[in-house]
Amino acid sequence: MIGDLLRDNGDLDKAQQRYTMALDIIEPAAARDLDDLRLQGLTTVSHARIGNLLWDRGDLDGALRSHRAVLAIRERVVTQYPDDATWQRNLSVTLNNIGHLLWEQGDLAGTARHYSAALEIVERVAAREPDNAEWQNDLFLTYLHSGDLHLAQGTSGGTSEGDRAGARQHYDDALELAERLAARDPADGEWQRNLRTAHTRIGDLLWDQEDLDGALRSYRAAEEIAERLAAREPDNADRQQDLADSRARIDEVLRAQAAAQAARAPRSQEPSVADEADAVAETAAQHVIATEQMEAGKRLQAQGDLAGALRRYRASLEAAERLAAQEPDKAARQRAVALRHFKIGEVLQDQDQPVDALKSYGAALKIHERLAAQDPGNAVLQHDLSLDHERIGDVQFTWGNLTGALERYEATLEIREALARQDPGNARWQADFGYSHGNLGRVFKALGERDRAKAMFRKGRAIVASLTEGSDVSIWRDYLKGFDAELDALDEDPE
Repeated sequence: MIGDLLRDNGDLDKAQQRYTMALDIIEPAAARDLDDLRLQGLTTVSHARIGNLLWDRGDLDGALRSHRAVLAIRERVVTQYPDDATWQRNLSVTLNNIGHLLWEQGDLAGTARHYSAALEIVERVAAREPDNAEWQNDLFLTYLHSGDLHLAQGTSGGTSEGDRAGARQHYDDALELAERLAARDPADGEWQRNLRTAHTRIGDLLWDQEDLDGALRSYRAAEEIAERLAAREPDNADRQQDLADSRARIDEVLRAQAAAQAARAPRSQEPSVADEADAVAETAAQHVIATEQMEAGKRLQAQGDLAGALRRYRASLEAAERLAAQEPDKAARQRAVALRHFKIGEVLQDQDQPVDALKSYGAALKIHERLAAQDPGNAVLQHDLSLDHERIGDVQFTWGNLTGALERYEATLEIREALARQDPGNARWQADFGYSHGNLGRVFKALGERDRAKAMFRKGRAIVASLTEGSDVSIWRDYLKGFDAELDALDEDPE
């Protein structure tokens, strides 16, 4: 659908126009024939597309209106056809979507009602169709959402112990389901990943309850799964990130255990030994703060709470800077500081604060440039550099500084071309290299240099097209759609 292509390409205004046009055509016909399930389904799809787009734009009230329109239709159809599993599933999806939106608006009671209604449907139909993978996955996700909600209600309502118990019950249900399905099909990477997610959620809960030994057991179970999946798919960036996340959690628990042990050290020791114990405890504590605040910031950013995310990221940055000051020659400490500047830049960019966003991205770039100069063969640092240049270019492009954006995007392309040549078998480097051509193409298009824009889009498309052959990585296909949309737009819009 053209609207989807426009949305994938970032043109939300035109995408919304297309979705609204489709709804204006189909809705009157659906209203005239309420028994035509095809028309009813198309109407719900149009409303849902508009709702999701408004959600992306931060218009939560508008998104909620659209998804409630979907809910009204699906509830009516399910009442008429209670045995139709497809409509039952679609109804549960809508209930969950509305629950997510209400959560973002702070209405946790409303979220609980909608999650509960969704869970009732999913449990009933999943029990009826135990071999239906989609239903089982819906049930797994609904268990996770419900567990997360119990924790959020505990945080805001002051009844954390009871809510933790409720969260644990839902997480245990998710774990039991994931274990059963993963055992049924060990080759299914997604079920294995779901099993890792359930172990991680339980580990996070146990850590929150200060059960470090229990948390460590859960994190190690998650790590074992992540290692297996990462080895099976070495070019899958998500699998590699899962493994890194699991190892980071284990590292944090071990540090917290060390800090607790140091804090319990007898005070009758010699002063120098006691001082050393205090230093170890302080360092470990700062590391825990830096990591916990970082993870909390990521969760809030994903939920759309930018102000909360910014507070968390700045607290994490403060702790990371203290650690880096203690070990100024340790590259990992410096890189951790750069990452936090980068995340702060992301939030400020989303808050439409370009000046401050550029300062944060610039701070990350300065650190990465210094580290890359010290270790020029380190591909990870080169990749970090490319991201810094790219994000600075994004801000400049959005706010009309096309010359500055061009310079940054060219720097990004140069780094990524070197990485792609250095490791031609690394699909992630190749995909990033292809995507960088798209950035330059958009700048040339904005500058009126149509031929250069087309050349960039075609080069980028050719690189990405070679990756999509025989691959199911969705983001690469999204890149491909974006290139096609840009080229079609240039062909349809003659000078």
